[in-house]
Amino acid sequence: IIQFVMRSGDDALGTAQKCEGGNVFAQIMNIVDRDGYGNESSMGYNLIWAERLIDIARDLLEYSEIRPEYVKEEYNLFKNPKYIKMLQMHIPTAVSGATHANIGDSSDTGRRDEDSVVKGNMNLSLAGYEATGFPIFAQLLYSANGRTVKDLHGSIFESDPEAIQEEIDAAIEEHGEINFTNSQLASGYGFASLVSGEAYSPDLTNVSGNTLRTFWMYFGGGLGHKHFDRFNLGIDAYKYDFAPEFGYPEETGAGGANLSSKWNAGTVSHNTVVVNNKRQDAVIRPAEADILHFDDSGDIHLMDADAPLTYSDVTDIYRRTVVTVDIDDEATYALDFFRIKGGDSHLYSFHSQSVDITFSDNLKFVEQPFGTYAGANIAYGDNKIQIFEGDQIPEEGASVSLD
Repeated sequence: IIQFVMRSGDDALGTAQKCEGGNVFAQIMNIVDRDGYGNESSMGYNLIWAERLIDIARDLLEYSEIRPEYVKEEYNLFKNPKYIKMLQMHIPTAVSGATHANIGDSSDTGRRDEDSVVKGNMNLSLAGYEATGFPIFAQLLYSANGRTVKDLHGSIFESDPEAIQEEIDAAIEEHGEINFTNSQLASGYGFASLVSGEAYSPDLTNVSGNTLRTFWMYFGGGLGHKHFDRFNLGIDAYKYDFAPEFGYPEETGAGGANLSSKWNAGTVSHNTVVVNNKRQDAVIRPAEADILHFDDSGDIHLMDADAPLTYSDVTDIYRRTVVTVDIDDEATYALDFFRIKGGDSHLYSFHSQSVDITFSDNLKFVEQPFGTYAGANIAYGDNKIQIFEGDQIPEEGASVSLD
């Protein structure tokens, strides 16, 4: 049974008539990237991968201590570098020390889950620490438990379940608490962030007491729960998500398919560039992007990546460079350079929570009395699809199929 669970099988996508193995190793080695993420864009859905494997990992480790002759050394997932990364995958996408970057189908528009980074997943951190003793898991446990060891314990079947408290205390004394306020680069997953400012309070959930501010961009791919949002730019600071994602779809299933695929998950609704009036190509993991520069030293910070396969049949260059400059301890401005080679039209799209528009010289806005950005005759969220060809002119209120 153990060998069957770990063995590669033909039913990796659930389509084969015959299943020849549980496919655990194949999934970890061939699909999970070097940062510990599966083929999802959403951090929450990726976390499910680690959660589904934790019982297998624990059971195999315990059984190997009883009957080592039946459990091969390579079956110990806690010695697998990728699985160790899976247990701490929530660290790279931390922004402003308190919440996560909202990527793909996750959370709500503009919502900041203030304690999501600090609390993490205690079950995964506990399993990681008990199996490896690595200081990173002690730090994650301490943070998740409210920056205390009180009430922390191991299994009730252990002779001294609370012995772990002294161990965690010792680890924190030696290595200090975990720092969620660093800039991050997760090139396998496709994420980079530049963080400035200070946390005046050690309790990062009280973000009103700090000046942490984060510019981040996502350049990954995925098969599930993804948006067509490569190089989406996020801005989080002063307790606000200034350039929010839509998050989880307003509707799921057939009823909301059109609204979700054409707008919520589409390219134009994200802070990136649309080429030739089409959404980006679907790109699977790992992130097919070149990290050209990343520098977080000093008062000037830089993240720079190129992903020409975003529009594979059109672009030779699809590159975003973001430079942030710290004015002082409380303010930062950013310079955004988007380079594209290929295509006939390039639409730079940016969305914020603000309802005020600051006008600049030589920029004139033309009011559109009805319809949506897709056209004056296209209603918001209309699920009725009609294809117009040649010289056909749609009537007012009709919808068209948008790629």
